[in-house]
Amino acid sequence: MITKDILKHLAHKHVFLGFDAFVDAIARPVRTGSALHPESYFDGMSDFALYLQAKGNMSCSVELEEITEKLGGNMAIVANALSGLGVQTHCVGPFGLPSTHPAFRNMALHCDLYSVGNPGACTALEFNSGKLMLGTNRDLNHLDYAAILAHVSVETLRALAAKSEILCFLNWSELPCATDIFIGFRDNVLRHIPGKRLLFVDLSDCSRRTAADIQELMDVLAEMPENVDVALSMNKNEENILTEALGIPQTDCISKGQWLAARYGFAHIFFHDRHMNHHVRREAAFSHEAAFIENPVLLSGAGDNFNAGLIAGMLMDLPGNALLTFAIETARHYLQHGASLAAADCN
Repeated sequence: MITKDILKHLAHKHVFLGFDAFVDAIARPVRTGSALHPESYFDGMSDFALYLQAKGNMSCSVELEEITEKLGGNMAIVANALSGLGVQTHCVGPFGLPSTHPAFRNMALHCDLYSVGNPGACTALEFNSGKLMLGTNRDLNHLDYAAILAHVSVETLRALAAKSEILCFLNWSELPCATDIFIGFRDNVLRHIPGKRLLFVDLSDCSRRTAADIQELMDVLAEMPENVDVALSMNKNEENILTEALGIPQTDCISKGQWLAARYGFAHIFFHDRHMNHHVRREAAFSHEAAFIENPVLLSGAGDNFNAGLIAGMLMDLPGNALLTFAIETARHYLQHGASLAAADCN
């Protein structure tokens, strides 16, 4: 059980996060009835796909029952979750210009925000067995390292990185210029700060990325300065894409993680899905059952809250399976309550 006594260790910890932010509209497609009085929903994406396929070349309409509108994007959700646990978070991303978008104003009360553009928009269709994210990226499609420097100086970036034990580069897949950002930070920020750092990376759904894109990113991550350890987190979909793109010969998660650690020198590799979670290090590996909730209040953001739990757990130097357990509990709380775990929720 996560307690306030455990979380007190996070009060003086700092984390740097970048670089995506969205405004999310969460909705459920109604199969029969109306959003006012729904009789049934589409159970899974396969049911929804079959319904659309049956319509062939005809037109059709599907009503959406709106669940909520909230801040979104991997970075924004992870940062918000970490701040709720007591971590000092410093965030660079498209939170709105010339002023902060209303969706992020509450976040701005407890996170240190540096806006470099306007957020994307996403309609997330939720099903019992998954979710379909329909995104409009807007400024994110043009966000590169130079665009960041137009709003935040390299001196500020170095200062933020220097005070942070962990840096999180999230949602690589949906930022076309993300590899350029990674290279810019590697050469101009990370090489200029002393002391050991952990770089936590989540690729997000990279289905639209080419194998060459993925290989280039892996090479960039492998060339991080010697004082920077890399942690890579991925869900089942991302694991499958990486396996194919990199030609990983192994079939099980532990062996895949060991291959990635040996090939690219990564210090931590995390695999998470609806059934099992794995943590592979150079010298050890751990596995734990996932936080399966039969009727979750909210799915969108569960993986981000799992990642927030991993980051917080590493800040506290949790050993072995305790790290996975902590991350699973943060994800479980989000699935059950539709909101990130906060210190105020703990005894």
